[in-house]
Amino acid sequence: MLCLEDRITIGNPIPVAGAPKISVVADLRTEHATIEFNDSSYWLTDDKSVAFEGDENSGRRSLSHGTMISVGQSLENEVQIRFEQPSSLSLTSTLQIESGHRFADGVDGVVLFRKTCLLGAGKQKHIQCGGWSEDVIFFERDSQLFCKSTESLITLDGVPSERIVKIHNGAHLAGEDWSMRVEAT
Repeated sequence: MLCLEDRITIGNPIPVAGAPKISVVADLRTEHATIEFNDSSYWLTDDKSVAFEGDENSGRRSLSHGTMISVGQSLENEVQIRFEQPSSLSLTSTLQIESGHRFADGVDGVVLFRKTCLLGAGKQKHIQCGGWSEDVIFFERDSQLFCKSTESLITLDGVPSERIVKIHNGAHLAGEDWSMRVEAT
């Protein structure tokens, strides 16, 4: 899931009007915690039931690369979420569940998008795709989202196009040895 907003909540899959939401299939409140981008940093805000690198004090805390967030109503059912900022060239970050839980709606991982997102082989990519022979970059220009391939032309919604294409929510993108659907919130 590609999150484009500055503020997003983490909670159970019950829909709520308001802020975009990262839904986790677990014993969580509807709005359990909030991640906010402010002053070039990510911040986690909660009122209770969140441990931050083992510290159970609630409030507002800065997130950094590798931070483990534990959310849940009880210790035995805690959801372990790792916050990663794999590239020093971009403020884009990712969230991955480390416990036996899962994101709702078939989501594999969450990308907190900030101007650029790197996809491809290698640990410095926001989305690691080991079998890809080329890198793909999502970037924002004039409040529009674009995709750039470093090697091949991109097929957008089944139509061959250029190496750089403007994309929309639900777009199907494909290159020589890769394919994906964009789902943005």
